[in-house]
Amino acid sequence: RASQRRPSRIAPKEASVASALNGGDGKALRRAFGGEGFDRLLPALRELNRRGEPGPLDGVIGPPAPFLKDLRRGGLSPSALETLARCPFQFFASRVLGLAEPERPSECGEVSPAVKGEIYHAILRGFYARLEAQGFWERPDAPFPDRVLGEAEDEVFGRFTWRSLGVYPLLWEIVSDAMRGNLRRFLAWDITELRAGGLRPLLLETRLEAELPVRLPAALAGMPFQGRADRIDAGSGRFRV
Repeated sequence: RASQRRPSRIAPKEASVASALNGGDGKALRRAFGGEGFDRLLPALRELNRRGEPGPLDGVIGPPAPFLKDLRRGGLSPSALETLARCPFQFFASRVLGLAEPERPSECGEVSPAVKGEIYHAILRGFYARLEAQGFWERPDAPFPDRVLGEAEDEVFGRFTWRSLGVYPLLWEIVSDAMRGNLRRFLAWDITELRAGGLRPLLLETRLEAELPVRLPAALAGMPFQGRADRIDAGSGRFRV
């Protein structure tokens, strides 16, 4: 809290807030926010700085009935559980209050991780679907299917251009070339590993949902856990998610 920090370690605006909270005239703060804004701000700051029982500005709410109802119907995903475990307030702010920041597709100087992830997923999905349709896994000695990978890449990259992403043309050329190289290296390793384990991709981008044998609060009784598996491999009497 600003009023409890050493003056030498706080910014001028913080010093003004501390001065006002401790009975000073707070003239600098009044000038910064305007008289009317300052008069509204100071009582709120004092209330937030007060110790003791929660007050009307402390964000105490009752059970979020609409959210819990949606949760019982739609369930929780692994990513939502990760957020809840990592930072409960982030979960509350983003999932309950809907305050998550909108994801921007890209900036002129970069391609966002979300866009890259979307492209990678689409290419891999198309690549493995083509391999299955062409009977690739029935031919254990078949060489790496460069042509098939090229087709999958061209189909997806054809939907993403530097204009649609809002980035510089040279940047997109460099990024897309790097992504093609990453895919080639990963898939060469992946196919070798699949063959060694007697597995093959069975399902792609598959939604999974089930009730888990865990004790839940009464308000969440019967809530399913759901998510989307990128890929499910099967073979030799076993499977892998």
